Amino acid sequence: MKMNRLSILFGMITLLAGCQTDAKEESTPITGFVTDQKEDRILITESPSSKSNSNPRAVWVAQVPEKEWEGYKVKVWLEGPVQESYPEQAEGGKVKKVDVSRNEETDLTQQEALKKALDLNQSAKEAFAVESISYQPELDRWKIALQKIVSAGETVVEEIPDQ
Repeated sequence: MKMNRLSILFGMITLLAGCQTDAKEESTPITGFVTDQKEDRILITESPSSKSNSNPRAVWVAQVPEKEWEGYKVKVWLEGPVQESYPEQAEGGKVKKVDVSRNEETDLTQQEALKKALDLNQSAKEAFAVESISYQPELDRWKIALQKIVSAGETVVEEIPDQ
């Protein structure tokens, strides 16, 4: 009788362990660029690492305040479980724009230049991570490298006139 109860208990524990979801709780914030926005959802991508061949972290964050986020560098604290798909999916708590110093020589802000580069690639139906973004004063333009995060990490480089 005692052995029967232990067998049932072991079976229940095994069954419950197998029913876990592929979600994790997230408490540390994610910092990255908002590279896409759909109403109250934003796609945040961290910059790709030159030391790694893996895709950069990307998270669709829902329940963010409805305003224009695309192109901004942000820090978001996630609430609740994070679905470990790619890109990951989670609900947002606090969203804070990260201050990026403004170059006095430029007409566009970094956010405006990045938004223009993303808009040029909107028809690609692709999600991007910001590989690099820099202002080239001698050419009066922004050079923005965007890495496709889903299709083999291909890089697209856009040169945006500073106007």
